[in-house]
Order: sequence, then structure tokens, then C-alpha cells
Amino acid sequence: AKGIAFDKAAAETELKKLGATERKLSTEQAARGRAESGLKSAQSELEALKARLAETEKMLADSVALQRATTATLAQTESAKKQTELQLADNRQDLKQCRTHNGSLYTLGREMMQKYHDKSCQDALVQAEPFTGLKKVEVENLMETWRDQLDRERLAGDKLGATVTP
Repeated sequence: AKGIAFDKAAAETELKKLGATERKLSTEQAARGRAESGLKSAQSELEALKARLAETEKMLADSVALQRATTATLAQTESAKKQTELQLADNRQDLKQCRTHNGSLYTLGREMMQKYHDKSCQDALVQAEPFTGLKKVEVENLMETWRDQLDRERLAGDKLGATVTP
């Protein structure tokens, strides 16, 4: 009977230990469940953050590519603008030169017209006089002077992009 009471007490002690172990196991399983749930939540959050990071990196790469393209376009535009400004300066210089030459040619033309207008019959006869030919030489010298002035005032063809024939 003592052996049974001892076995009973040992069994009850063992039963208490098993109950405590079972409660401890249940608590640990609940904690494990919470930890697994937290892990899944953290993994989901990590995946969402990775997706946002990938999207942000793609947006950054797109922005960098756009910025490079814009920089290249800006450089080309500035280069074209600089060339256009240089061409405009050349055109203005050419126009200034043309105005100067035009004024000189106008003055020379008016002088020629006045000389022709003032020419009398006597001047024509003296010019055609074959014996001494002095007036003819004087007229030829005047014509040569005018021709030289015209040649000096004429613009070269390559300067304005057109050909000027003598």
C-alpha cells in the first residue's frame, strides 16, 4: 500500500510536471505563432519596401536619362544659337559694307548722269575731233577713273554668295 501511495504521489508529481510543461508548451506555441505572424508581416513589409525601392530606382534612372538627354539637347541648341549669332554678326557687317558701297556707287552714278546731262554739242564735237584727240584722251581718262571707282566699290561674289560679273 505504501508502494501504491508512493507511485500515486510520483504519478501526481509527474502529472503536475506534465501540466506545467503542457502550459509552457502552449505558451511557447502561442509565442511562436505570434512570432511567425510578425515574421510574415515583416516579410510582407520587406517585399513592399523592395518593390518601392525598385520603383524609385527606376524613376531615378529615368530621370537621369531624361536629364542627360536634356543636357545634350541644350548643348546642341546653345551651339546652334552661337553659330546663328555669328552668322547674324557677319550678315550685319556685310549689310553695313553694302550700304557703304551703295552710297559710293550712287554718288558715282549721279556724277556720271550729271556729266552726260551737261554735255553739249561742242563737247561732243571736240571729243570726236580726230586731229589732236586731246578731249578724247580726257574722256577716256575720266572713263578709266570711273571704271576704277566702280571696281573698288564692287563686292566680291563669294562675300555675298552671288556672282558678280564684270
